[in-house]
Amino acid sequence: MFMRCKIRLKNGKEQRSWSIVGSQRLADGRVIQRHLLYLGEINDSQEAAWRKSIELFSEAKPEQDPREVALLSLNTEAEAQDW
Repeated sequence: MFMRCKIRLKNGKEQRSWSIVGSQRLADGRVIQRHLLYLGEINDSQEAAWRKSIELFSEAKPEQDPREVALLSLNTEAEAQDW
């Protein structure tokens, strides 16, 4: 899995939209890419968080026990209690 950025100009401004894409090799040797998730316009910190999430999912192996991973950082105890 990886993130793909599409850039377009709208009203003279550059807009970036992000998607998560997966690659798969077929039996005949071809590689296809499938659009998995549309993220839309995200800021730099959100992009970094998504990249970290993709890295964690990509390194997981099916025979291993699943790990619980905190994808969001909780800044205060009050926020943690809301969860």
